[in-house]
Amino acid sequence: AAKDAEGSFVIDLDADVAAYGGEMRRSRELRTKAAAMAAVHQPGSVQAIRAHEALWDAAVGFIDRARQAVPAVGIPPDAQAVMDIFIAAVMTRDRTVINGLISKLGPPPPAQGSDAYAGQLGAIRAFHDTEVGDRSVVDRLPPGPAQERSRNTNWRATYLRGLMFLRAGKGAVAVTEFQRIIDRPELSPAIPFHTLAYVQQARAHVSSGDTAKATTAYNQFFAAWKNADA
Repeated sequence: AAKDAEGSFVIDLDADVAAYGGEMRRSRELRTKAAAMAAVHQPGSVQAIRAHEALWDAAVGFIDRARQAVPAVGIPPDAQAVMDIFIAAVMTRDRTVINGLISKLGPPPPAQGSDAYAGQLGAIRAFHDTEVGDRSVVDRLPPGPAQERSRNTNWRATYLRGLMFLRAGKGAVAVTEFQRIIDRPELSPAIPFHTLAYVQQARAHVSSGDTAKATTAYNQFFAAWKNADA
């Protein structure tokens, strides 16, 4: 049973690898296989697997799919899954799930660095505030770290910071945030934020008027997604 539970975890990671390269159809097939295996051997992890899937569908732009998945997942007990579904809920504007999460989590704890749990939740809450119209949030964000040092980073906070700056019209700052991810491919190497950082950085370059750098970033993204089936 332990081996089968580990197998569902490995398949879930394989699904991330597929999503990294834009193979979203394959990623969903693998995620379904992982969830089915977990349902038999480790039922408590099914919500986490589905929350993961909802996050990447939302981040890549499959909003309708993510919008259906978010309420189906609900509010998972696992801390990492909570963050995944929180981001997906914000991206899909699911007020019911967002309100449930805010109620469950209570007041924001003091931030402890962008990779700490509290720091990631702080970034997600700030992202939520910007998405409901408070663009002033970016002016109150603490500076990002000079570089990511944690081998356990999952890049959530850094990626969201980049999105917030991009949507607030601060293209140059957004470029810097996405570059943090691009510069450290060895940290959480299979996570799709690595490839998505290129396309978001390209958009940030466009907003800053640097079309040459935007073209380079877009080309890097398309090279990473050369086998995309989305």
